[in-house]
Amino acid sequence: MRWKGCVVNGKLIKSYRDFPEWFKEKVYEETIDPTDWIKEIKFRFAMHALFVEHKIYQGETAADDFGDFMSDKDPFAGKEAYYNETMKNIQQPVREIFGNIDHESGMPVTIDLDVDDETIIESVKELLKIVRDLEGDFKRPYAEKDFNKWSEYKILQVHDLDMWYMISGKKITDNALASVLWPDSEARDKEFSPIDRLRKVSREKIKKIITLRTIHKLEAQISIESMK
Repeated sequence: MRWKGCVVNGKLIKSYRDFPEWFKEKVYEETIDPTDWIKEIKFRFAMHALFVEHKIYQGETAADDFGDFMSDKDPFAGKEAYYNETMKNIQQPVREIFGNIDHESGMPVTIDLDVDDETIIESVKELLKIVRDLEGDFKRPYAEKDFNKWSEYKILQVHDLDMWYMISGKKITDNALASVLWPDSEARDKEFSPIDRLRKVSREKIKKIITLRTIHKLEAQISIESMK
């Protein structure tokens, strides 16, 4: 999902003092486990459906309504409930909003039970190599280092602010956004560029992380780990 802001009355938001109050008050957890990442991603799908896809909330108060949803002090409270209730009540089914889930997340496989286990397992491995080469991702489970990177890249903060300003019709400058999200960047690394991280890393990562495929993979990964 890509968000575009626009200039309002020729003015750009260049200072933190003009950021929305909900963002100033909101606590984004630095450490988020896989279960809570699922909740966070699902919650943002629900917000997209409510404010962008179906415009259930629109008009002059839409930005304030969005801020009300985002101002929850508990970072995970009710997020999955928002997602489930929204997906139940919107006019189109989830498939029409986010694509064919079955096609996105899997493929049918028939197993010949007359064949021995070792041959079946090796055959599935070979099939996976072919499919993974075609799709180019998901070759390993998500690990703690992935979740730490998502937090370091401020995935949720960038997504939320980009979406809020798109809804509000205002535009925040990349310089202002980057300096707020990584305020100590120059002190820790003179070669580090907050603008480059925002434009080339964080926003690109959002396209891959805030997806149904990520939800499916994390849910499957947690399910498998619980059976060990």
